[in-house]
Amino acid sequence: MLKNDVPADCRLMCNRDALVGACTNLVNNSLEAGATAVAVQATLESDELLIRVMDNGPGFGKVEAKRLAEAFYTTKSHGTGLGLAVVQAVVKAHQGQFFIESPEQGGAVATLRLPLLRNIG
Repeated sequence: MLKNDVPADCRLMCNRDALVGACTNLVNNSLEAGATAVAVQATLESDELLIRVMDNGPGFGKVEAKRLAEAFYTTKSHGTGLGLAVVQAVVKAHQGQFFIESPEQGGAVATLRLPLLRNIG
């Protein structure tokens, strides 16, 4: 499911393929972790675009949360442990921030905060 509350004139200075790849990676991670429903939401907050990938999977504990974005850390038997590290690197390269959390009710929420392109002149 995709929910978009962003006006059509919203602009980012970005590498579109890298950002699409990061979001695709988050959706794939959700499905591989056992989620049966994944939602992607885009909203504006101040001068930032927020992209959230939310799922109904099993979630993760607080100890695990601290390590999820570390390179080569994985909980999967077939994973490389690079997925979330790459997402974090892509977001950082766009001057943004990346967060991932597991609410008490379960599931996971990954948030990309990206600065909007400001008009010059």
